[in-house]
Amino acid sequence: MRELANPWHQEYQGRVVVLSLTTEAQRILGPVEYWDLPEVGAKVVANQPLIVVMAKWRYTDLTLPVNGTVVARNPRAVGWAEHGATDWILRIECN
Repeated sequence: MRELANPWHQEYQGRVVVLSLTTEAQRILGPVEYWDLPEVGAKVVANQPLIVVMAKWRYTDLTLPVNGTVVARNPRAVGWAEHGATDWILRIECN
């Protein structure tokens, strides 16, 4: 597995942060085949490898930039390259 430094674009909507991949992370990863995302309601801890993504037949660990609770997962996260770079991956309510 490999890790990407700071792969997240963060947009704050009050206490909720909307996470999407940066353009650079998308370029490095390539088309995503598989995401292992935390479930809605899961407690997440910043800087802990929590998400595994498979792209180009390689697995990459992604750490989250915030502490909080997952309030939504984008059902279209797989195939984000087909949907465009602005698709969000997770919404997390910060602690």
